[in-house]
Amino acid sequence: MEYIDNILTDSDCYRAAQPLTPTGIVVHSTGVDQKRIAAYTAQWNRPGVRACVHGLLGLDGDGRLCFARTLPYELRCWGCGSGQKGSYNDSCIQFEICESLDDGAWCRETYAAALELCAGLCLAYGIAPEKVVCHSEAHALGYASNHGDVMHWWPRWGLSMAGFRAELAARLCAPASQRRYRTLDELPESLRQEAAALADAGVLRGRGESAGLDVTEDMLRAMIISKRYTDLRRSAAG
Repeated sequence: MEYIDNILTDSDCYRAAQPLTPTGIVVHSTGVDQKRIAAYTAQWNRPGVRACVHGLLGLDGDGRLCFARTLPYELRCWGCGSGQKGSYNDSCIQFEICESLDDGAWCRETYAAALELCAGLCLAYGIAPEKVVCHSEAHALGYASNHGDVMHWWPRWGLSMAGFRAELAARLCAPASQRRYRTLDELPESLRQEAAALADAGVLRGRGESAGLDVTEDMLRAMIISKRYTDLRRSAAG
């Protein structure tokens, strides 16, 4: 999956610049049969709109699945409203999945992409899987307005938030040598520079391609060793 920045700098939410320290994640779906991200950003990126999340997962202008970040993660979003106990706007990163209610393949594809996204965010911010909820769950817990997403959609195709959290936990608890990394930012810092060089050389598939890097630490270390050996041979021959 591709990751892009499309910060909504004209929105009142962005301009309010309220700070956020993320301790959880709220997963939304749009409730409208529209897969293209631009249809939503065009509505939200203007003054007077009391809605803005941290990003949208859907199709870009070329019809490719991507995640577009619309607000810095360190700023409070206006995503879920309030409930009896308060608001997860005060503590959570929130994103929308562009919905297509009757398209099962799209539902499963975006579910997998949301899992990838949440795994990266959990690693980056130290968020536990049990702190990942959808809008309807946030309402039931008392921290959001009364919306049904995503549980009006996912169960139609055999998916659930409980299953999502279980898969997320399994991914996060996998041994580091077996964990599959999709982006350079997810990699251990000690490997990023050489991984970036491999990506630039075309050895890795990442950097904007929809499949991402899709490598484990062991795979990457083997590639790095091979590249070092090749460079050493060329240096000796030269």
